[in-house]
Amino acid sequence: MTEPNTILGDSQAYRKIVSSVPMPDPLTPEAMIHYRTEIAELLILEDIRRKVLPETVETISELHDYIDANLYLIDEEHEDAIWSNFFNWDWDAWKSYDHLVSQTNAVDNWLRSGCKGKATDHIVLPEELPPQPC
Repeated sequence: MTEPNTILGDSQAYRKIVSSVPMPDPLTPEAMIHYRTEIAELLILEDIRRKVLPETVETISELHDYIDANLYLIDEEHEDAIWSNFFNWDWDAWKSYDHLVSQTNAVDNWLRSGCKGKATDHIVLPEELPPQPC
């Protein structure tokens, strides 16, 4: 039996999925959260289809049992680094982290819902998040 191949290792299919999501114009932090979250959803669904991930996966943490789930959230291969992740923006690290957390929480909440609706339906923007205790 052949091991299933993750979409993350299939450059051609990966690029096809990424290019199916329109790049926001203008590029804003909120638009980037929506853009990267939509791509993450499509990549996860493709790996479920490919049987890399079980249909019953319920959290981002559980994704890590099968694959480096962070790779669904970022795109280190994007020809323009600004589109790959928030750490390539000219921000301090905490602001970049807050935006990545917003994206991660949206995907996690979508998985917890049983993949109902769209992952973007679960986005809570960083300024809307409750303050985190120190």
